[in-house]
Amino acid sequence: IRRWKIEDGQQQGPTMQTDRSLNSVVVSRDGQWIVSGDHGKVLVWNGATHEKVLQFPEHAGWAWSLAWSPDGQQLFVASYGKIICLDVSKSLSSEWSIHSTTCRMGMASNGRFIACAAGSSVSLWDCVSHRQIGSIITYSAEIKCVALSPSGVYLACG
Repeated sequence: IRRWKIEDGQQQGPTMQTDRSLNSVVVSRDGQWIVSGDHGKVLVWNGATHEKVLQFPEHAGWAWSLAWSPDGQQLFVASYGKIICLDVSKSLSSEWSIHSTTCRMGMASNGRFIACAAGSSVSLWDCVSHRQIGSIITYSAEIKCVALSPSGVYLACG
């Protein structure tokens, strides 16, 4: 993982080395944490020192997508057939089953809801109850990315 300064295109700090190919990477809103996901584990890095500070290896499966909660306390991981919620500050985790999938997933969260895209469908999930909200939204083509408005009123798919 490499972090770059947008203004001048210079790499910031050393490269953060992983032992596998990455599927996803996300930076917390305050820049304090950089999180990477690959096959079988999620790594949390210190955004200032680039040191690995936490590892969640017990979650088998691909970490296809990562999304932070707005308060930066929880990280949501989309994997095959499940969403994993990691409480970074307490090193705790929970997970819940979602519609089964064997394809790459996209995910977005606004803190209240999670939109999870798999194949040509999107499902919405409540972040607290871990229950599906409404019916699955389907489209005629594969959906590779999703976004939720902060208000939770709008969903965009690509």
